[in-house]
Amino acid sequence: MRPAPPNFDPRIWARLEEVRELLRQGDVAAALDGYTSTWCECVAASDHLHASVIAHMAGVAEPDIVKKHEWNLRAISQADQVADRSLVNDVYASNLNNLGLSYAQLGDQRKAMEIFEAALRAVDDLQPGPYRDQVRAGIERNLARAIFDGGQCRRTRPVKA
Repeated sequence: MRPAPPNFDPRIWARLEEVRELLRQGDVAAALDGYTSTWCECVAASDHLHASVIAHMAGVAEPDIVKKHEWNLRAISQADQVADRSLVNDVYASNLNNLGLSYAQLGDQRKAMEIFEAALRAVDDLQPGPYRDQVRAGIERNLARAIFDGGQCRRTRPVKA
């Protein structure tokens, strides 16, 4: 088992590692059940930080786009309730990127672009380095896809880095 990241409850981390193993084995349904039960526990305890991370992970694993979108909305909602913003800075831009992707997959390009732009602003909260560069590049790729969806430019102003 990988060690728990700083500020992460080791008990919850151990459960997430079990769920990760279920995913590795291809049992998505059991993994999603594991995410759901752990997420519900965190929400009941008003543990918004862990609930946000779990929702993010569940959104990545969920194959159904409507349910994926719901998990992405939950991830942002829970992150927005974390009082110490420094605790969610590392995941917030990625959460927004995933939310933008689900809006795009649901066909709402305008909302997707709005969320991708917010994700780009959130990247500024990350420490400079390879992770920040990777997150920014992914968001910029997704924004470009949303802008030029179907070969039609849907944006009238330049992207701000």
